[in-house]
Amino acid sequence: MPEQEFVVTKDTVLRKVSDVKWRDEDFGLLLCNHRGQYLMFNQMGKLVWEMVDGSRKVVDMIQAVQEKYAGASPELIEKDVLTFARSIITNHLAEAG
Repeated sequence: MPEQEFVVTKDTVLRKVSDVKWRDEDFGLLLCNHRGQYLMFNQMGKLVWEMVDGSRKVVDMIQAVQEKYAGASPELIEKDVLTFARSIITNHLAEAG
């Protein structure tokens, strides 16, 4: 049975799963979940990952990325951050709560 996709909104708060390992790389970030799956994320993903602390809402992450990448489309950044948030939940790297 396929896993259900978690609905992430701008009000969702994310926290890292305790057994996730990660390290900085030139391209961004390399993460490994408890299943031994490795995932690579670019610099934007790295920036968002650093903000996953159990206290910030996704909207705060969107605003921070929009400030860092001021020349990029705000709508595209919002879409990318929401997609990233769903991805890290689906891949057992973070939880909502």
